[in-house]
Amino acid sequence: MYVENITNRALETLHTWITSRKLNIAPKKSAALYVAPAGRNKGAGKGGVRNPAIRMDGNRILFKNTLKFLGVTFNRHLTWVDHAKSIRDKVLSKGMELRRLTRENRGLAPLVTKRLYKAGFERIICYAASVWWRQENDSLTHKILSSAQRPFALAICRGYNTLSTDAALVLSGLVPINNILTLESKRAELIRPGSDMDTDPTPEQVDLPPLQWYCHPAEVHLITYDKSIPDSSSLTIYTDGSKSDDGVGAGWCLYSRNIPLLKKSYILREENSVFQAECLAIFKALEWFLEQPHQSITLASDSLSSLESLASPYTKSWSVMRNKILVNNIINSGKTVSFHWVKAHVGLEGNEMADSLARFAFKYPAPYVPIPTPKSWFNYSARKKAISDWQTSWDASLKGRSLYNWIKFVRADRIYSSSALNSILTGHGPFSNYFQRFKIKTPSPCRCGYANPDSDHFLLTCPLLDSSRPRCLKKPNPNKPHLLSDHRKALTTFSEIAVAFSKDLYPPTHH
Repeated sequence: MYVENITNRALETLHTWITSRKLNIAPKKSAALYVAPAGRNKGAGKGGVRNPAIRMDGNRILFKNTLKFLGVTFNRHLTWVDHAKSIRDKVLSKGMELRRLTRENRGLAPLVTKRLYKAGFERIICYAASVWWRQENDSLTHKILSSAQRPFALAICRGYNTLSTDAALVLSGLVPINNILTLESKRAELIRPGSDMDTDPTPEQVDLPPLQWYCHPAEVHLITYDKSIPDSSSLTIYTDGSKSDDGVGAGWCLYSRNIPLLKKSYILREENSVFQAECLAIFKALEWFLEQPHQSITLASDSLSSLESLASPYTKSWSVMRNKILVNNIINSGKTVSFHWVKAHVGLEGNEMADSLARFAFKYPAPYVPIPTPKSWFNYSARKKAISDWQTSWDASLKGRSLYNWIKFVRADRIYSSSALNSILTGHGPFSNYFQRFKIKTPSPCRCGYANPDSDHFLLTCPLLDSSRPRCLKKPNPNKPHLLSDHRKALTTFSEIAVAFSKDLYPPTHH
């Protein structure tokens, strides 16, 4: 009753507000969802919860067990199983339409299928993942989402329908959808901008623009730059940033009439990008200039991206924003600064000096400057974690062990699309051992007399194929992972011969 009374009062207030603004709403087309603790059933039975009777403008609003809002399906217990089913049905339906469209051309190439899945179908599954996906979601949700990914993995690797999902994902180079959803939800949480970026961000935060603009747009001074070598007679600052195995550094130097007057270097964290180092060098140089009595100065940089970011009206990072603020303050103080882009490594002494100061910052007593971590680093770390979790699950999986003997390590940038080769690697093919395992046919021996042959028999030991077998397969007890990596082309060619021989030995049965 309490929930019912509060809801009706709220709807009455909403209706009054809508009417006062001469707007219309259709209560009969509206629906409501009552969120109850898991385990409680609909109705007023034992342990149940009765749906409140709510009305708007005299029309009763009906309750539903599921409610779709902004593309996300909610249910009474917020378990997200219904949303996962909705996603699966949508993805499989669109996949079937795509297969019908390409049937006349014998389907799409595996690489094209993978690109379409990554660019389209995976994006459908990952929509609003930060809202509904949790790694601790029940196993049913995991299975439903995995079933949406499985047909695409099988299409890419051209494997048998009996092939396990774990093996199909390894062959097709598709990261398990559960890992991708975890990656997407973490990425969304990490890169969400916050108001604390307006003041003094910490290195643990992401380098994002602050929520508030630093001044009114009409008060922003437009920044331009020249693509020419600055006049040697003017006071010129050269800036540069560098990132290598030794670390990340930034540096700038002051020149007048080709004579170095001042040199500065700074050390950043290894997570920081070279773009951030370039921006830091510009910031430190302009910060120094603002405190000096000089009224004008020239700043030259070989970083076109940092100069373009200053000239652009859009700001995508905190590092660029504070440079714009500093330039604005310099101009407001009555000073002038002109920017020049110069080519790198063309013998310009000042630019070469700035490059050296940035590259060898660790050799100088340079101060450490903590700045926020770039978004690219968080994306890289999240994807690296997704691949690591995939590797852990592949090592621990009880399925696809025949393939595991060949492929120990997972990778997202490879595709094994040869049907014959994958039949040999997985054991899922026209082999007597496979037919017996799945109760398709009674086992029968090979023509050479070997009883119940499997894929390894045709690949390594069958004497009837010795004349076609390459030398790399004639060695006793070959190292399978090395064999696949070093002799993949020869292995693929012979696999086609072996599978064709096996098909002739065990012709398909038509019912």
